[in-house]
Amino acid sequence: MLKMIKGSCVPKPEMLSQGYEITDRNLIANVDADNIRNIIEGFLDMNKGLPLFLFIEVPANIKDEKVIGETEDGYVQLEAHHKDVYYLDGISSEGLKQLLEPLYDILINDGLSSFGVGNPHGEEVGKYKYNEMILFSGELQKYVPLFERNGVFRTDRLVTAWDTFTPDSPGASERYSDEKGRDIYSVTDYLKEVGMYRAEQRED
Repeated sequence: MLKMIKGSCVPKPEMLSQGYEITDRNLIANVDADNIRNIIEGFLDMNKGLPLFLFIEVPANIKDEKVIGETEDGYVQLEAHHKDVYYLDGISSEGLKQLLEPLYDILINDGLSSFGVGNPHGEEVGKYKYNEMILFSGELQKYVPLFERNGVFRTDRLVTAWDTFTPDSPGASERYSDEKGRDIYSVTDYLKEVGMYRAEQRED
């Protein structure tokens, strides 16, 4: 059974396990919460000497959304959901490791956001909702050992959390806060101070 991040809950966790499948340019994987950091740092180790980047995707502020109503429970209804995409560019592998060290708990366990790292050759790996990790590369086989040494092996039919949801049994993603009350927005505010910028806002 897949060990979920703290900010995500799925209706049928027994259906999920670690594993990956490969498409033309993507490696898509279910990864235990405890192994997400290992894969991010493994990618950084494999790209030493290159100027790397960090990206974070977070839900857009409600003031940027078009509100179309409110439910009986008091929840705001939006015409569409958007996310803000942030980048921090030109950082060394070691520099990124030092920067991410105190932030991993929130970045990994937040259920609403995504984050990842990449290189200038169009290769990147990221953690997305419900423990899904996606690697983009023109040389996917180069990165296979990075996943397999963390117990994530190839499967012909990867069952992700998305495959288990129904209208009656949806998943749940929520904002995660650490023991000091810090959350993903605290992380983005901190990183803005060291040069992170909002690159775009796109529909989620």
